[in-house]
Amino acid sequence: MQNLLTSFAGNPVMNWKHKDCAIYLVVALAMKKAGGSSVSTDLFDVESFFGSVIVPELQNKDLDGFPMLKAGALKFFTMFRNHISKPIAMALLPEVVHFLGSDSNVAHSYAASCIEKLLLVKDERGRARYAAADVSLFLLALMTSLFTALQKPESEEN
Repeated sequence: MQNLLTSFAGNPVMNWKHKDCAIYLVVALAMKKAGGSSVSTDLFDVESFFGSVIVPELQNKDLDGFPMLKAGALKFFTMFRNHISKPIAMALLPEVVHFLGSDSNVAHSYAASCIEKLLLVKDERGRARYAAADVSLFLLALMTSLFTALQKPESEEN
């Protein structure tokens, strides 16, 4: 995995697939380890990988560059949403909302799915981790972006 990430760092434009492969490798290992029903993080440090590999993709302002890489980062965020602290998730949620504006059906669909699943996370007592007050600051942007994404070609099924 480290070799893939090093290769990407050497030439991101040519080797973006290497980073995508590293993300999917981590996702696959977590799923296989857990039997597909829940996520295990015994094989890697989720927070470290998230901070060094996933966050830079989520903060990338180029909406339509390397959509599969962005989709992989959004899939990782979605899959490990229970392992990402609320403050970090809340800080990145506006970035995910931003991806709803992507022309890539894959990227804006993964962004919408990530937002949905993130907002449904429960705390250890079974209560919703995120309240209306948490999203109120960017609710208008969220709803506008969601409805705009639905108007994009190939998004009718979403």
